[in-house]
Amino acid sequence: MVARRHASAAVIADLARQKQEGQLQAIESLDAKASTLVGFAGVVLGLVFTSPATSHWNDGLTAGVSAILLAILALGIALLPRRYKRNPNVLALRRRYLDSDPETTHLAIIDSIQAALVDNADTVRWKVRALRVGTLFAIVGILVMSASLIYSVTSTTTNQPAPVKKGGS
Repeated sequence: MVARRHASAAVIADLARQKQEGQLQAIESLDAKASTLVGFAGVVLGLVFTSPATSHWNDGLTAGVSAILLAILALGIALLPRRYKRNPNVLALRRRYLDSDPETTHLAIIDSIQAALVDNADTVRWKVRALRVGTLFAIVGILVMSASLIYSVTSTTTNQPAPVKKGGS
C-alpha cells in the first residue's frame, strides 16, 4: 500500500503544479478585470465632469459619482500588491532533498504546493469579493447617474415655456 502511494507521488505532484499554475493565472485574470473596471470608471467620471451634464447637476448625479468613487476604491483594494506563494522553493528542495529518493521529493513538493494553494485561496476569495463589490458599485453608479441625467434633462425640456409665434396668424 505504501509503495503504491509513493509510486503515484510524481503524478500527484504534476497535478498539484497544474493546480497552482491555474490559481496564479486566476489571480492575474482578477487583477486584469479590476484594472479594466478602474479604467472604465475613470472614463465615466471624466465624461460626467467634462460634459454638459454638469449644468444639470443634482443629488442623483452626486450619488452616482459617489458610487463610482466607491467602486474605484474597492477595485483599487483588489489591486493592492500582495505576495502569493509559489511553491516549492527550489533552493530549499535542493538543500533538503538532493540526495533523497524521487518519491520522497515528490511528497515534499506535494505538501509544499498544497500549503501554497491553501494560503493563496484566502487571498483569491478576498480579491473576488472586492472585485464584486467594485463592480456592483460601478453598475449602481452608472444606473443612478443615467437615470438622474435623463430625469433632469427631460424635466428641464418639458418645463420650458412654449416658443411664442411672431407675426400674423
